[in-house]
Amino acid sequence: MFWPKRLSGILFFAVLWMITNGCASGYVSKESIGTIRSIEIDPNIAIPYAPDVHGAVNVANNLFLGLMTGSSPMPGNVGASFGAYMDRNGVRVDEIVLRTFRRNLAEQGIFEVREDADATLELAVLRYGFRMPAFDITKNQRKPDLLVQATLRSKDETVLWTAHKDTILWSELTHAYSIQTLLGNPRVVERSLEEASCVIAYLLLSDLYAAGPVIGRIAFADTCGSCLYASRSQGDPNRMQA
Repeated sequence: MFWPKRLSGILFFAVLWMITNGCASGYVSKESIGTIRSIEIDPNIAIPYAPDVHGAVNVANNLFLGLMTGSSPMPGNVGASFGAYMDRNGVRVDEIVLRTFRRNLAEQGIFEVREDADATLELAVLRYGFRMPAFDITKNQRKPDLLVQATLRSKDETVLWTAHKDTILWSELTHAYSIQTLLGNPRVVERSLEEASCVIAYLLLSDLYAAGPVIGRIAFADTCGSCLYASRSQGDPNRMQA
């Protein structure tokens, strides 16, 4: 059967949206979450052994091969060495995710954030790193990539809500940097991952708010916008220019 290219593209992104969002959450009942007034975040956040990072390529060779053959090699995964580089410079993705979620919860004030709360929010980083954005001719630009699972448990360990979100469909909200810049400045790595974490925190918490005592999504500018501003304004602002 013949499918027009435009329709095929629409169907592809529709399927992708359902995979990443449609089955992403499930909660016991709105009544159960409606009784929750305070939340604490479990500081123990699981992370992968190493990030997924697309390494550098030879730009001249890459362009030459692309012109001659119509295709060029994809950059290799240098996640192990990049992860060691992050460790040496004190860049920890679990700490980044923890502080962005705490910031978002505190700023919104929907739930009180305290110890011995009504429920605990458990977070797990399922994937993180830096990937080549689409349509990058040089194949040397990288954007942060992050996939986080969130689970809300009551005091009796009942799962009230769970969801996972990633940055695949929201990468336009983050900056791209050359792999050389990332390898030359660990603070850019930290701020870039914090941008991604701000987006993920907004997506997950807006789902949680919609399932809980406040029905409807919190405006992007009220949560993710202020979080991104806070992350970009820390340290040398010149390092975070697009």
